[in-house]
Amino acid sequence: MRLVTKALVLNRFEVGESDLLVVLLSPKWGRFAVMAKGARRSKRRFVNALEPFTVFRAHIRGNRPGLIPFLDQIDPLEYWEPLRQDPYRFVLASYATELTEAFARPQVGGNLFPLLCGFFDLLCQGGPPDLLKPALEIKLLCLSGFAPELSRCVRCQRPRPLRGFSLEEGGGVCGYCLRESDTSISPQVLSLLKTLEKYPLSKLERICVPKDRLKIGSSLLENFLVRILGHDLKSLRIWKEIKGGEIGEQT
Repeated sequence: MRLVTKALVLNRFEVGESDLLVVLLSPKWGRFAVMAKGARRSKRRFVNALEPFTVFRAHIRGNRPGLIPFLDQIDPLEYWEPLRQDPYRFVLASYATELTEAFARPQVGGNLFPLLCGFFDLLCQGGPPDLLKPALEIKLLCLSGFAPELSRCVRCQRPRPLRGFSLEEGGGVCGYCLRESDTSISPQVLSLLKTLEKYPLSKLERICVPKDRLKIGSSLLENFLVRILGHDLKSLRIWKEIKGGEIGEQT
């Protein structure tokens, strides 16, 4: 059986002397893997397109249960070259890709495809990285079924003003239910998280956020993501190192 679908590269692994196992994200099939035979030697069939930040039309052969299909041919559609030229945005795009791969379960996650593509578009257009990152994180959480509860207390379930956030229970906590283990959260940071969840990525430039408030909100989302995944992400560690050293162009 031969199938054709639009796909975005999430990851790749060397297999044997010349093959590649490529992890793809498709709006139709979600996350899935294909075997690209001879891809490391071929200079015609794939033309260096099996790289991160690349979208193509994939021609796939074989779709039997339990067997990895083969990638026979690709038609390049999108290649976000500016992301490869700026170390700052390259690392952020890599983090977005790694995070998407972590949350898109096999054969699931097609709804993440337009989110990741839109994120890459805005990064290339000079969108604000420090706003785009937490916005992507909270939207990815919502689309994956892990949306944090920001409207009512996760303990008493009452719509009281929230004074903290429970990483373990995944949401805000009112003053009556607040514990020492919870992360303190101000009404302003809570409002920021709700705004990032609601606003489309393309409209984030309209938002003016104090840097300290954005830093607190971003840190909270990072900790929540790591709590859900159960491990840190390599690209996130590199991103923090770059931010700490102020390397690259910041918008």
